[in-house]
Amino acid sequence: MRFENAYKGIGNIITAEVLSIIATVTGVLTAVFGAVAYAAEMEKIKEVLDYTIGGFTILGIITLVLLALSFIINIIGLAKAGKDDSEFVKALVEILIAVVALAAGVYFDGKNDLIKTVCNAILSVVNTIVMMHVVNGIANLADKMFNSKMINKGKTVTILIMVAFGLKALAEIVLKFFFKDPKANINVILSLVSALAQIIQYLFYIGYLGKARKMLRA
Repeated sequence: MRFENAYKGIGNIITAEVLSIIATVTGVLTAVFGAVAYAAEMEKIKEVLDYTIGGFTILGIITLVLLALSFIINIIGLAKAGKDDSEFVKALVEILIAVVALAAGVYFDGKNDLIKTVCNAILSVVNTIVMMHVVNGIANLADKMFNSKMINKGKTVTILIMVAFGLKALAEIVLKFFFKDPKANINVILSLVSALAQIIQYLFYIGYLGKARKMLRA
C-alpha cells in the first residue's frame, strides 16, 4: 500500500464523523427536551418537568461525551494521515483550534452569551474548514495516483460541504437573532433545519472519505 498512513488515518476520521452525526442527533433531542422542560416549568407542570429534565441531562452528557470522543479520534486520524500529505497537518492544527473554541464555549455557557455565541460560530466554521483541508489532502493523494475521478469528486464535495454549511449558518442566525422564544414552534423547526444541514454535510464528507479509503486500498 502506497499511502498506508493516510489509509489508516482516514479510517479514524470516518469513525470520528460517525460519532459527530450521532452527537448531532442527540444534541437535537437534548434541545427538544430542554424546550419541553422550559414550557413545563412556565406552566408549572411538575410531572412533565421531572421527566424532561432527566432526559435533558442524560442526553446532554451523552452529546458531550460523543463530541469529545469525536475530537480525539479525529486528531489521531489527522496525525496519521499528515505523514502522507501536509493538508492533513493543516486540518490537525485547525481542529486543535476547534477544541479550544469548544472548551471556551462550555466554560462561558450561562456566564457570557456573546462569547459563547462567538465560540460556537468559530467551532462551526473551523470544522467546515477542517473538512475542506481533508478533502484537499485526499485530492492531492489522488493526483499522485493519477485518479482524476477522485480529484473532480473532491471539488464537488467541497462545494456541497460549503452549501450545507451556509444553510446551517443561516438557520442558526435566524434562530439566534429573530426567534428567541424557546416555546415557539419555529425554533424547533429551525433547530431541525440546522441539524439536518449539518448531518448532510457530514454525509457528503463521509461518502468522500469512504471512496478515498477504497482508492488507497487498491
